[in-house]
Amino acid sequence: MGGCFVVNETNAPTQALSCLYRLDGAAQPATGWPAEGIALNSLSPGDGRVGVVADGLGGAYVSYRNGFGIAAPQGLYAKHFAADGTPAPGWTSAGVRLSGTGQESKIVRSGSDAIVAWTDDRHPGQGVYAQRLVTDGPVPTQLSLVSATSDGVCVALRWYARSRLWKS
Repeated sequence: MGGCFVVNETNAPTQALSCLYRLDGAAQPATGWPAEGIALNSLSPGDGRVGVVADGLGGAYVSYRNGFGIAAPQGLYAKHFAADGTPAPGWTSAGVRLSGTGQESKIVRSGSDAIVAWTDDRHPGQGVYAQRLVTDGPVPTQLSLVSATSDGVCVALRWYARSRLWKS
């Protein structure tokens, strides 16, 4: 659409925030979006790994860490923004808390939906967790990684869900 999404993570001594920007084709703030961006977190994000992916409808999905601890409102969150920078229909401005103990996340687009996966230190199920995010709100699911292989050209992942074994 002639633009992109950018995340700026500041690390000022008093506050560290992650802000989402939508830029037009001339690298200027897109019409309707605040020039100072949209703050994602309210607490220092720690190491600040933010995932962002366009939804194909002019908006974006983001995943980010809010704070260092595990008690709400700290934790790993996801949000979906519409093309005008407001929360997408079905989503609140607070987003959805994915995990209190979730850390590094990766997010990929799947049509107009997204899938976010993250490392998680919860006990007793330490490992990689994933959740599908849809345009009208999150859909929880729990998968376990069975295996990961690479032949130098392609990566193959095998996931276990209670009802079936998935390959991607």
